[in-house]
Amino acid sequence: METKEKITEKELIGKYLRKAKKLIPEYKVSGSIESGIKKFARYLISGREGGVRVSGGVGSGKTTFMKIWSEVLRGTDKYFKIVRCQDIVLEYKEYGDEVIEKYARGITGVGEVRYMFDDFGDEDIISDYGVKVNVMRLIIDKKYWYLKNGVSKKYPHFTSNISDKEICDKYGERISDRIVEISAMLVLNDKSWRGR
Repeated sequence: METKEKITEKELIGKYLRKAKKLIPEYKVSGSIESGIKKFARYLISGREGGVRVSGGVGSGKTTFMKIWSEVLRGTDKYFKIVRCQDIVLEYKEYGDEVIEKYARGITGVGEVRYMFDDFGDEDIISDYGVKVNVMRLIIDKKYWYLKNGVSKKYPHFTSNISDKEICDKYGERISDRIVEISAMLVLNDKSWRGR
């Protein structure tokens, strides 16, 4: 993690917990969330290339977990912008192929942006003039090529309710294999926090 000085795992976890309390006063850290915080902090400090796939059941806290990390990392080279996969599909319907390029390269007016694709696997497959289009499959395929050819340096993160097998079923073996290569799995397997 690129900051002015080295930060320890303990300090990073402390930042996460303070940010969580500030953003969501009723936020509870227990079970797999607690171990997930430690694992994600270790990932950040390690300097390892690649993104993280946060997987778990519906309502297990994946998106909230990553929203807090995004805020903790604001202003660092590890910051990531969260975008729902279904919103990308809707954007594609309006703007077409430029959306594939936008999210694969991540280039903005201020440089390259790291994206976190939220609810990966839950987005629609659309029809474009009678042709079925799996927008996220196209983005991941192009992103992988950009990463391997030095065009892009920022690996994406993901949240998903679906298993590796379901990812393979939806995107094909080639894309599934690439997702496994570019992102490490982090499982949050608590029961749904909604209605507690």
